[in-house]
Amino acid sequence: AEGNVRPWNGMLAHLAISAIYGIFWGLGESLLLRNMTLPRWLWGAIYGLSLYAVAQLGILPGTALFQIPAALFLVAHVIYGVTLGLLQDLARAPARG
Repeated sequence: AEGNVRPWNGMLAHLAISAIYGIFWGLGESLLLRNMTLPRWLWGAIYGLSLYAVAQLGILPGTALFQIPAALFLVAHVIYGVTLGLLQDLARAPARG
């Protein structure tokens, strides 16, 4: 059972960090991007690319996660950022009904 604990710990830690990055996105979007002309999904993609760059250049080297193909991390982080942007659009859309 001991060997199965680490993957769960890693997954839960990653989800917690993702939630924190989501909070940073929300704060940044509210303070900096509210009046910008680019669509939020595009800002989200840029945010995801930024997270990817920080991970690849500063956090992952020397860890087991660095063995995962960079393209996979890139796509995952862009999807994460685009999703944040789209969800922000939905949260700011006028209520229907």
